[in-house]
Amino acid sequence: MKQKNTIKKSKARAILCFIFAIISFLPLINYITIPLSLYFGFKSLKNIKKDPVAYGGKGFAIAGLTISILILIFTLTGFALCLSGNKEICTAMGLLF
Repeated sequence: MKQKNTIKKSKARAILCFIFAIISFLPLINYITIPLSLYFGFKSLKNIKKDPVAYGGKGFAIAGLTISILILIFTLTGFALCLSGNKEICTAMGLLF
């Protein structure tokens, strides 16, 4: 019986991107996890484009980047509203100014 030589694709960075994106829903932690998710997502997509045989997880990377970018937009909008004097938003974001 012949066995096929299968190459396992590395999906670690793409999965890390997705995990950090999901964790980014938590207030205050998202200031750390959003940049990490963006880094791992873009690095993963770059590696997949360069060598698609060795790297996989494009769906995880795209989903993670999409979630991270949306949370980043909402966080920056909330931060701007907080700085403009809306104290309820500051409290909801976990910021105590």
